[in-house]
Amino acid sequence: MPKAPHKSRSAGKKKRATPFESTAMDVDTMADQEKEAEKVVEEVEEDEKAVSNREIFRRHAEEWKKMKVQVADLKRQRKKLPKKGNKDKKKLISQEIKKLVSDLKEQHDRELEDAGISSGSVKYKKMEIEIDDDEDAI
Repeated sequence: MPKAPHKSRSAGKKKRATPFESTAMDVDTMADQEKEAEKVVEEVEEDEKAVSNREIFRRHAEEWKKMKVQVADLKRQRKKLPKKGNKDKKKLISQEIKKLVSDLKEQHDRELEDAGISSGSVKYKKMEIEIDDDEDAI
């Protein structure tokens, strides 16, 4: 049985005379390099801002959880008080709960506003203030 002819090893390879696609040199202009540098700087700034926003929200979540634990403890204390003759103590505990929640909410809204992050509650408060001003004018 005769052997099959061998394919040459150089079949499919590029010729040595033109090893590269093009002999033209790629030269970047200074303007192109500056534009690319500006894009990189903008991307880095956006990433830093996103990280800081994320850190703020993470810290707020931790603070909110701690406050909820305190509120739950105060509610347990309020529930343990006898029903007769302790109405004032119950009211004081209820006021303390409301104060904890409102103070933390205001603090978080201020921090978000200072950081330039818009919050739903901040937007609502601004809208509420505008509505109140309009009612006074009438």
